[in-house]
Amino acid sequence: MAATVIRSLQYRLAAVVSFGLLIFAILAGGITFYFEFRAQIAAADDVQRQLVRTVQAQAEVAAFASNAEIAKDVLEGLLANESIAQVRLTSTNGFDQNKRRDESRREQLVSTVYALHSPVDPTAAIGELLVSADETVVRGRAIRNAIGNSLLHVVQIFLTALLLGIVFRRVVGRPMSRLAQDLASIYPGSGKRLPVEERHARDEIGLLSASANSLLDAAERALNEERELRFKVETMEQHYRRIFESTNVGIMVLQPGGNLINSNPILMKKIVGIHFDGQYTPESEDFISAIFVQPEIAWAMVSEASARGRAVAADLQLKTANGKPRWAHCILSVSHDGKGRMELIEGVLYDVTARREQEEDARKRAEIDALTRIPNRHGCELFIDRSLRHAGDDNVSVGLMLIDLDGFKAVNDTLGHAAGDVVLVEVANRLRHLIRRSTDLVGRLGGDEFVVIAYNCGDGRELLADMAQEIVSALSRPIPLESGEVAQIGASIGISRFPDHGVTRTVLFEQADQAMYEVKRHGKNNFEFAAETRRN
Repeated sequence: MAATVIRSLQYRLAAVVSFGLLIFAILAGGITFYFEFRAQIAAADDVQRQLVRTVQAQAEVAAFASNAEIAKDVLEGLLANESIAQVRLTSTNGFDQNKRRDESRREQLVSTVYALHSPVDPTAAIGELLVSADETVVRGRAIRNAIGNSLLHVVQIFLTALLLGIVFRRVVGRPMSRLAQDLASIYPGSGKRLPVEERHARDEIGLLSASANSLLDAAERALNEERELRFKVETMEQHYRRIFESTNVGIMVLQPGGNLINSNPILMKKIVGIHFDGQYTPESEDFISAIFVQPEIAWAMVSEASARGRAVAADLQLKTANGKPRWAHCILSVSHDGKGRMELIEGVLYDVTARREQEEDARKRAEIDALTRIPNRHGCELFIDRSLRHAGDDNVSVGLMLIDLDGFKAVNDTLGHAAGDVVLVEVANRLRHLIRRSTDLVGRLGGDEFVVIAYNCGDGRELLADMAQEIVSALSRPIPLESGEVAQIGASIGISRFPDHGVTRTVLFEQADQAMYEVKRHGKNNFEFAAETRRN
């Protein structure tokens, strides 16, 4: 197995190096070709200039004397170079000599003009020597030379790489292969150790062998210590497991992401009481989100416990299969590793459903009117204070309708207090059917005084006016009694609106109360809005 792995690594290294060398050789060859080609072109230009300097004196004599023989020698001498295709000698006095290597060819020519000066007066220009090089010949020769030099460079690269590969395999590859094979056959407890050859005693291979031997020694010592400690650990584990499993509180240990690591039977059987199906496993998903109705509160407790370094406790509602509310008092603490990172979340839970139900019953008794089963004055005050806080944040309005029953005293006096109670209960029922159940509230302040609180009632009066008119109409309908008689009442309604008529509960009630008495003063059984002047 080890030999197979080593060969695989060697082949992979060879493939990677070969591919790298191929890319490098292509790039190096291309760069060499480019610069060699330019050098060859420049060399051809230098050769041409040297040839012209060689015959320039003769060309100047031929142009000065208009001597065709001398001009012919000059032209033929230049055309002796195969890269020159055409030469022309002209003088200012009309002398013109031209010669082309091959009249039948039409080469791609690149011409260069050289000035000719008088032999007796070097400052006087007397003509020109036009030399036209055959671009095809020049470029072809440059390409051939550049290719030759590039191939030589590439061959040098490959030869150097081959030599380095042989040296690397001999110096590093084979010793590493033997070391891997020896290491594959050794395991802690076998008593075997890696041999350290003398020639590698001071290099990396020798250091690697010595380090591996040290690790084997340490591993064997750890195994021996582990055997000695195992019995003690098992004994302690059995002791603590008995405590863990027999306690009356639920215990859970979670990962930082909420995955369940460990728990005792009480947690699942009596505290949580959820049967997880195949689509969810507590060990692989967020256990906190699975058991709590508001997991964000539990996670906030985790963050607080982590930041403060101490346990945080609160009552949290548990999810249930039957929908019946259940509560657990939850104590959460967080442990950190050596770098200060969250390592574990530990939780202790015990059932407080009975206590919460008692508290809820007490709260309802304190906030619910015993006769009509709607919020009493205290419950209404809590609701409107909460509504005003939210309305300020949401930038919406809140309507308060103060309702006083007209003719209720006459019902009590003539039909009895039992009939009055029936009337109050029926008023509460009719009002409940007229409000928007999701945002509004109807409550009894005491006696025959009721209140309707409408959250987000719009920018104008229309919604509140429609609701008030419906209330007046509904409460004006006769109320049948058990005795067969009928009670007839009415309603005077005063309306105030946040923030137009006030921004506090006290001011809104005062404004609505004043508006209600205006209704009573003008005939009752109607509604009236508070004065438009804004009150603080």
